Amino acid sequence: MIVISARSPYQIIINEASQIGSKVELFIWNKGTTEPTIPTYVMSENIASVTQTETNYNISPFILEYIKQISVNYSTTPIVESNNDWCLVRVKRYKKTSGGTFTLLDNLVYIGVNGYTEASQGMNYNISGSNDFCFLGYGYNSHIIQYHTKIPYYNVVIKSAVSNSYTIKYYLKDGTLLNDITFLNPSTIDYYNFRLPLAYNNSDYCEIDSSNDDVIFRVLTEKIEECKYTPVNVSYVNRFGGWQQLTFFKAKKNSVVVKGSKYNLMQSNVNFNPLIGQTKSFNINGNSSIVCNTGWTYESYNKFIQELMMSDTILVDNVPAIIKTQSLTYKTKLKDRNINFEIEFEFSNNLLNDIV
Repeated sequence: MIVISARSPYQIIINEASQIGSKVELFIWNKGTTEPTIPTYVMSENIASVTQTETNYNISPFILEYIKQISVNYSTTPIVESNNDWCLVRVKRYKKTSGGTFTLLDNLVYIGVNGYTEASQGMNYNISGSNDFCFLGYGYNSHIIQYHTKIPYYNVVIKSAVSNSYTIKYYLKDGTLLNDITFLNPSTIDYYNFRLPLAYNNSDYCEIDSSNDDVIFRVLTEKIEECKYTPVNVSYVNRFGGWQQLTFFKAKKNSVVVKGSKYNLMQSNVNFNPLIGQTKSFNINGNSSIVCNTGWTYESYNKFIQELMMSDTILVDNVPAIIKTQSLTYKTKLKDRNINFEIEFEFSNNLLNDIV
């Protein structure tokens, strides 16, 4: 299974012997809808010269048009992710030979997500090293994810095989099994995207088991009781294109910035009315923002905060927001001892509805 991180370029390269040009047909659809019978997009190109025959097509922008991640849905049991949060892409590559004939080279299906790869990973890096992939940025197998009352979840994309069932299990630190849920037992080969809650009844970690591969992912969790402040739940799309949640437990500060344009008024008569005044504000509107603190946390949150700052989709207590904090200083227990992150968000909608 190849997962395309569509915020980064994904190049389809055609460089075949005797080609004078090439063509790529894209068929893009969301699960739950019918796969197109005619191409969604067709791209073609002639070679530059007989010595420069390679042709390249970046398909990422077309994939992003079919991904619309808008809202999160907390659940205590596994559920299927919204089909609009990801898409399926069939790519047909053709070479063009003399006479204008196009010959089909291959026909492959990819998964498209609203994620990105890093420059050090090179071109067309496949974030999925196996048939199943956990969209939890830097978070599984070693790092602890803290939460309050709302149980965070993560996305797992699966290319199922017949007679291969998937189970999520919740444990205490001593290995006591708290719950065991089979969330997929397919009868056909297909692609799936699941929302899996990270915790159950104050569990300390959870595991995803495959009947073919045993334990494929493990996520550590820690429930924090906060008695003084009201925690803020922040959801964002991480670098893998999946939803991720961070809880900001400590003090928060709300503020409002109001802007407008001030103009001098012309009085209608020399015997003016003093109640009208000489100046008036027009086009008044404002934005609200919030400053949040994580409270004492782990060094691994450096990476989580970095992904949050790089995200293009953020919800603060289910309200769309953008991040105003533009820099991050990595913190360590050795230098900082107690680690706390303070982040400022600005809510995406104006206070006065001026949407037209």
